[in-house]
Amino acid sequence: MLTKNHVVDEADEIIVSLSDRREYKAELIGSDERSDLALLKIEADNLPVVKIGNSNQLKVGEWVFAIGSLFSSIFLLLQELLVPKEEVYLMGPILLMFLLSRPMWLLIQEIRGAPLFNLEGKVFGINSQIYTRSGGYMGVSFAIPIDYAMDIFKPSLKKVVLLQGVVGSKHQEVPRILLKV
Repeated sequence: MLTKNHVVDEADEIIVSLSDRREYKAELIGSDERSDLALLKIEADNLPVVKIGNSNQLKVGEWVFAIGSLFSSIFLLLQELLVPKEEVYLMGPILLMFLLSRPMWLLIQEIRGAPLFNLEGKVFGINSQIYTRSGGYMGVSFAIPIDYAMDIFKPSLKKVVLLQGVVGSKHQEVPRILLKV
């Protein structure tokens, strides 16, 4: 399971809660602070497995949605719209989305680390963060492309190898044109 590193980085014990209320103790297999990603493992039978998409195949204007849980009990579905990737190339390996269901904006912060799906049900990203000029709950949502996340944790035999020196971050003001899209 992939999630956000800041959620588990200082935890003494990691518990994964499923939608059917089953809980499992998780093992931290690997983490990467720079991308804020962590890889977890649980011992369980008959778990559903998501289909992994190819982030490079996303199209401009494609609908995507995120599923996550708020306070470990309420499951949310948030609808978003992918904007042109060529307008965000300076942001590095990050997908840029506008949250369309504005009343739900407050909740997006609670599902960072949740998978981002396309309408075919394939995972294309991991919800990462939001950007807001006002400090309020409106603005732009960001996700880490799944291809990029999968490259960070490459399996080698029976253990995970972390690829160091590949991940980076660059912070900058979002151009005004993006705020009008």
